Amino acid sequence: FFLKQKPAEMRVFFFILNVKMNLIMKFQIITVGKKHEKNIEELIADFEKRIKNNFDLSWSILKSEDDKDKDVQKKKESEKILEFLKKEVTPDTHVILLDERGEEKSTVDLAKLFEDKMNNGIDKIIFIIGGAFGVEEKVFEKANLTLSLSKLVFPHQIVRLILVEQIYRCISILNGGKYHHE
Repeated sequence: FFLKQKPAEMRVFFFILNVKMNLIMKFQIITVGKKHEKNIEELIADFEKRIKNNFDLSWSILKSEDDKDKDVQKKKESEKILEFLKKEVTPDTHVILLDERGEEKSTVDLAKLFEDKMNNGIDKIIFIIGGAFGVEEKVFEKANLTLSLSKLVFPHQIVRLILVEQIYRCISILNGGKYHHE
């Protein structure tokens, strides 16, 4: 059976097998700022609902600092992120920091990364969306990957929506769904 299957069919087979065996990873998004704005919240909720059919997705919204000195604000927010990571990161966690200077990946490549991590025992991926002034170097050092969604800079609320949509799109690719077209 296995030798006659195409690589894409095998990927879907193993993905579904992992789902059935509850070997699915959890997605956690850490973001600095305020709760989702009403006009974005409904869109985010739609993708969350789709994701949560087979996966666990949670948000941790850390309150942003309001300091006149942007370096002090960045330092305080970075400390909050690091404190959070201290509690959440285990050896089976993969941390992805979003930053416009990070590595760019196609959606298919991101889906392959999810698949690779899942197949290698990673049970949680944490995404970090830093504050308005970014994060300190210590946060970059804790990340396994620094990922850029685009060379463009987006408002944090829009980044949240793009990220949750991309997570859903990757899941759709991996389970052979029709959401993503190439």
